[in-house]
Amino acid sequence: MLKFLLRPLFAAIGYTLFRLQNSKIRGYLFAFFRQRHPERFLCVDQFQFPYIVHTSDNGTSREVYRCGQLDLEKFQRVVEILSKKVMANRRVLLDVGANLGTICIPLVGTGQFKRAIAVEPDPLNLRLLRTNIAFNELQEHILVLERAAADDDNRKLLLELSAVNTGDHRIAVSKAPGLHHEENRNRIEVQSITIDSIVESDTAHAEEFLIWMDVQGYEGWALTGAKKTLACTPPLVLEFWPYGMRRAGSFGPLQKSVAPYKYFVDLSDPGATRLAIDDLPVLYNQIGENGDYTDLILLPDEE
Repeated sequence: MLKFLLRPLFAAIGYTLFRLQNSKIRGYLFAFFRQRHPERFLCVDQFQFPYIVHTSDNGTSREVYRCGQLDLEKFQRVVEILSKKVMANRRVLLDVGANLGTICIPLVGTGQFKRAIAVEPDPLNLRLLRTNIAFNELQEHILVLERAAADDDNRKLLLELSAVNTGDHRIAVSKAPGLHHEENRNRIEVQSITIDSIVESDTAHAEEFLIWMDVQGYEGWALTGAKKTLACTPPLVLEFWPYGMRRAGSFGPLQKSVAPYKYFVDLSDPGATRLAIDDLPVLYNQIGENGDYTDLILLPDEE
């Protein structure tokens, strides 16, 4: 009888906790759901943009469940660095490694870009990406490509899957033991596409794009397939992760691909100091290959 009487009270407490926006409490809730139901979908609709996330993902899904967004502070740093004129000319966001849609959805949803192209190869991420786009009624404004950006079109690549963080799925290049036991990961086949092919098939010119890229160390190879696009030097935001680049053998291709740019800015630098593009090896060595990373924006001479 007591249990029956207390059930509404527990339900009310649970509902109140579920609706809270306190990130610490929501982090505990996600951990609880993850432990009790490790293969479930959760709805996050307490914030400006609703999302569906998955309890198996202790990376992006956890952060979205906690805070309702991911990396928007990074975008605000980009806006601060770029001039109003440059931002006004950006019509299309190319979101390479779109994951759940936490960049393309809010940036299109708030009108900062007219539309977006979201590139994502992982099947579970794709399901959630498409669901989240529809959830936010942006199907007419965000095109989803089930591909991995690479140096060539229509090639079969192997995507190694992280068991705990869907944001750490990577195109497999090495089978060597790694910091995250990458040698033990399951792998699936995915199809490749070049950024040049994506941009050339679009109605917008390359200069109207902003490229946002997070492909876990494979950036150099993805940008090798963007030679024509990068010649126009659209603003390029990317993760800079020496460990991941070493495993993918992609730092050399990255340096070669971004040669048309003049400067880069480390988005973690409060002063937004512009550094010469030739100083990328210096930053690589400063960060080291122990797993640390940062995020960069690359800029042309005139910006």
